[in-house]
Amino acid sequence: TEELLKTRPELSQLESLKRAALEDARIARRELWPDLTYSLNGGFDAADFRPLTRYSGGQAIISLNIPVFNWGASRSREAQGKLRAESLDLQRENTLQQLRQEFYTARANALSAIERAATTRAATEAAQQSLTLTFAAYRLKKGTILDVIDAQSNYAEARLAYYQAIADYRTNRIRLEVDPAQMNQMNRTSDAAPQSSLLKHESRCLLNSSQAPDVAGLRLGLSVNQAQALFPSLNVQPADDAGVSHVLLPGKALGRQPAESYLAGVDSVALEFTNNRLSYIRINYPVTNRWESPDEFLAVLAAKLNLKGRWKNFYDWEDKDVRDTKELRDLALECNGFRISAGIGVEGLGRDQTPHFELEETNKAGKQ
Repeated sequence: TEELLKTRPELSQLESLKRAALEDARIARRELWPDLTYSLNGGFDAADFRPLTRYSGGQAIISLNIPVFNWGASRSREAQGKLRAESLDLQRENTLQQLRQEFYTARANALSAIERAATTRAATEAAQQSLTLTFAAYRLKKGTILDVIDAQSNYAEARLAYYQAIADYRTNRIRLEVDPAQMNQMNRTSDAAPQSSLLKHESRCLLNSSQAPDVAGLRLGLSVNQAQALFPSLNVQPADDAGVSHVLLPGKALGRQPAESYLAGVDSVALEFTNNRLSYIRINYPVTNRWESPDEFLAVLAAKLNLKGRWKNFYDWEDKDVRDTKELRDLALECNGFRISAGIGVEGLGRDQTPHFELEETNKAGKQ
């Protein structure tokens, strides 16, 4: 750390100024030394026709200059140069102390922000659960609107503290990037740095239709017979003029699902078969009010689905069918041969939200 701090440009600049000051002092000191000069001249007379081996003349001059008294100007300049160098030494030491203090302060603040992020995240989840329960009590007329407003306020404050901790961590992390060794240590300490958005991915989705998430065995591309083999009670409606059949599967038909699964708590599953092939799956969750934005819902869903890629607004994609104008707020991820989109219908706490995600084939050939 100390060696890396000494490579900072502020210190290098002060070192250069110090060398310049010492050089000025050396030059001033040499002005008091005796100055000996000499000059030798010789040649031939070009107008003389005698052999050029005869010199026409020569000259030698020797000069010795001995400084006796210049009113102390040289000694004054020498003293000024030395004092300026000493002053720069002190300034460099002071700058090094400031850089050292800033570095360790930023490191301590970053570590503190990591701890605060973990604490405030737990507080945010607790406040969110409290808001959900309070709103449920209000809808059952067992609570007042003031209780809901207080719960919303507490939830907003908890989220603000959480995001402030993330911002503090990022700010102090930038200040530490001058030291790669410390950054590696910070990465080991934080394990996974808090993210202001869990939707940020560097690569596109590389999955194909056969690797798309399934719903209790139901996958895109299955035939009607294969789907009915998985769910014998599946009652597929007759196909319409476009060759599309619809069916609604109740969530309880999926059986008991682990709490960490994306199928936990599913209310219903809507299926569409195009030309007897499963081309569209929609998973509907119960109406709620817990999500503040689609980003927040998608952050949880993407982690459960373990999907990596760049999510975009649903209306940015081509070749799509908009079944509900509210779903224009959905976020979508384009993969090879299929698209997954997710949303909550409406935004804002205290409103009836319809969390859902959809799987849809994008290969036109597969749809026809």
